[in-house]
This record gives sequence, structure tokens and C-alpha cells, in this order.
Amino acid sequence: AGSAYAALLTFESGPFAGRIVALPSQMVTIGRAPDNDVVVGDPATSGHHGRIEVRTGSFWISDLGSTNGTLVNGEPVIEKQLSDGDMIAIGQNTLRFSLEG
Repeated sequence: AGSAYAALLTFESGPFAGRIVALPSQMVTIGRAPDNDVVVGDPATSGHHGRIEVRTGSFWISDLGSTNGTLVNGEPVIEKQLSDGDMIAIGQNTLRFSLEG
């Protein structure tokens, strides 16, 4: 419970399959540009693709106007609250969101 990391993103498929990113309980940005917190260097990912942030104890994902969109469980989203086990598609990558604890 005292961990600084409350959730994990696991790259299930795509160029980075097997990569695991621990999400702190603050905002992280995802995209191709090197100034993102999570850099995903595939051509189908936008420079600043999306972000995940914590609001009132829940994780939310937002699409930052990406070219190819952000999908959660196969549905395009602009903004969505994430649940344990959700599958997120960003560019050529599929990521599983999992809550810790």
C-alpha cells in the first residue's frame, strides 16, 4: 500500500511487447516524442499521443488529439476511466492496464 506505483502498463503486442511500465499516481504522457514520460517509438504513435492521470483515486486515459486515436477495449476514446485489465491500443501497441494491490 505504501508503494509509489499504483498501476502497471504491460505491452502485450507490438514493437515493445514484454515491456512493463510502472505508473506513479500522477500524470504520465505517452507518445513518440522524447519528452514524453513513456516514449513509444513506432510510426503509428503520435508525438504526444495520450496521457494517463489520477483523479479522485481513479486512473483516467485521455487522447491528446492523436492521428490514429486511442482505443480502450477496442473502442475509440477521448477520455475514459480505466479499470483493472483494460486493453489500451496506442499506435501499433496493445497495452494491458493493471491495478496494483
